[in-house]
Amino acid sequence: MGAYSVGPLHSDRQYDISASKEGFVLSPVEGTVGDFKAFALAGVTFKIRSEDGIPLSGVLLSLSGGQFRSNLLTQDTGLLTFNNLSPGQYYFKPMMKEFRFEPASQMIAVEEGQNLSIDITGIKTAYSCYGAVQSLSGDAERDVAVEAVGQADCSIYSEDTVTDQEGRFRLRGLLPGCKYLIQLRAEGNDHIERALPQYRAVEVGSNDIEGVNIIAFRQINQFDLSGNVHTSPEHLATLSVKLYKSDNMDNPINSISLGQSLFFNFPPLDRDGESYVLILHSTLSRFQFDFTLPQVTFTSNGYHKHITLTFNPTRKVPDQDVAQGSYIALPLTLLLLLAAYNHEKVIPLLLQLVNRIQGVRSMSQVSADNAALDEAKRQAKRQKARRT
Repeated sequence: MGAYSVGPLHSDRQYDISASKEGFVLSPVEGTVGDFKAFALAGVTFKIRSEDGIPLSGVLLSLSGGQFRSNLLTQDTGLLTFNNLSPGQYYFKPMMKEFRFEPASQMIAVEEGQNLSIDITGIKTAYSCYGAVQSLSGDAERDVAVEAVGQADCSIYSEDTVTDQEGRFRLRGLLPGCKYLIQLRAEGNDHIERALPQYRAVEVGSNDIEGVNIIAFRQINQFDLSGNVHTSPEHLATLSVKLYKSDNMDNPINSISLGQSLFFNFPPLDRDGESYVLILHSTLSRFQFDFTLPQVTFTSNGYHKHITLTFNPTRKVPDQDVAQGSYIALPLTLLLLLAAYNHEKVIPLLLQLVNRIQGVRSMSQVSADNAALDEAKRQAKRQKARRT
């Protein structure tokens, strides 16, 4: 029994008296002033180890009884201590993936002032797969969802997790004798385009699996546009390609002059599914050439598009021949009009000209006949001389 005294106190004031002590519950004694009865509190310590005596960390132990509820995780020592427990009945249950525990659960009686120590053994029933997700440059990819998908007879089993700050992951609960595909989940990885390899196949034995590393490629939010032109090299310097948005054909968003190259590349576009129009332009004169300017409409889906354009201009017929014909026709028309106006003078002159032409032709014919006759005579003399 403990005794205490306080004072002196003022008689004209009211006082409330309470008492407390670590590890005890003190409550007033009915019918008295300043007297307390004490109940010593109890404590329970749990020691959780594996079959080979190694402390198990990360075990969730639930303890409940009366108004008391608590759920705590073991640390590296594998120890958990619950203090200041009131006397009574308590229920505990240890839980951790990949283990079953002995005892699996139990009701215990805690008496006043008692300090209990309870040993729990964890027995391995499944195993873990350790790995990491990194970018191609070796940077850690955090918050990436990873899953293990069972195959064949184990197809009903699957496990998933998320990478930590260092890109590392641990897939727990893989069953012995099962084959799994370790891969990035399709859901929850919108920032990841693909993985290399697409999956890793593992078979679980009697040990954890380590070194399952995956390279993740992030989504590329750009669209590359390239192309080439089929045309004669002499026309290249006159050509340019212009890019328009379909809803604004008045203002090109980009333009490239070909110069001496058949190929062109535009700066990256946003991969947003917008509609674009690519048009070939030329500075060739339409007065000298006939040609059609090709154009192609496309959307910025995917990651790259290559467009081939064809430009085959043809030269027009020169206008000079037509002009020369016009110059000849004009004086002829004037001469005909003049002859019709002075027909009384022109007709006799024309008749005289015709007669002269005919006379010249007759003389030419006679000369030709005489020449032919002389040639025939010479041929005859040659033949006669040969005979003699």
